[in-house]
Amino acid sequence: MNTPYKLNRNSYDNIYFSSDFHYNHQKDFLWKPRGFSSFQDHDMFLENEVSKLTKNDLLIFLGDFSLNSPPEQSAALLQKINARMFYIFGNHESYHSRFYKDSLRNYYKQTFDYSMRDAGHDHGSLDGINTVSDHPFQTFPFSVGKYTNSGFPGLRKKLKDVQENDIVYWGEEGYFKIGNTFLFCRHMAPRIWDKVKHSNYVAICGHSHGHLFPANPECKNQGKILDVGVDNAIKYNGTAFFKIEEIETIMHSKTIVIEDHHGCEHV
Repeated sequence: MNTPYKLNRNSYDNIYFSSDFHYNHQKDFLWKPRGFSSFQDHDMFLENEVSKLTKNDLLIFLGDFSLNSPPEQSAALLQKINARMFYIFGNHESYHSRFYKDSLRNYYKQTFDYSMRDAGHDHGSLDGINTVSDHPFQTFPFSVGKYTNSGFPGLRKKLKDVQENDIVYWGEEGYFKIGNTFLFCRHMAPRIWDKVKHSNYVAICGHSHGHLFPANPECKNQGKILDVGVDNAIKYNGTAFFKIEEIETIMHSKTIVIEDHHGCEHV
């Protein structure tokens, strides 16, 4: 993760960050603090928010998309998102984990099938690859069509080839460069990240639902870290997202805090 993936903000109308939708989470300790009277109202808010995203936007999502939702319900919300989507896994990923693994397995089965046919082998039912594909191997980044479940390693290089059904899985963390800002992204908040002593290297997280004070927008003196989850977004701007420009403004007001030796001049 030492080489950031460079994003040109001019390639998109907007670059958004969010986390922890917890779609269909029916416990009131989740939706009440967000200001809703029922989980149905909460989910309708999320549906309305994602419907505002267009195919010219990018949404970088830091995990926990849904919770205890039937696969078809999670899929229905995912397919409402017309924006290109970068996805970083959280700790409640029953739907996205399955969707990713199935897409990856299908890709390698298909690749194995074609390569064996090209070599002139009669591989029958592909028992070998069926066995191998059950092992917990992973490939990141991995692009998948939201509607088709068809995936391939890497990213489309030309944005004109990117369609609104594109979702790219990055694993448990992503490292991006947008303008002069380097963003180390993961679901759970890090204490140390790459080049933490530099003001334009920042940490983006989710998971804590606004309860980790140093990662809240209003905290100025405990490090350049921000929880971009829905709880903080609603309080900050009334939406489910943070724009990259909002993140840059928030981080500009936060001070650097270094908790180990990496602030030393010789490091």
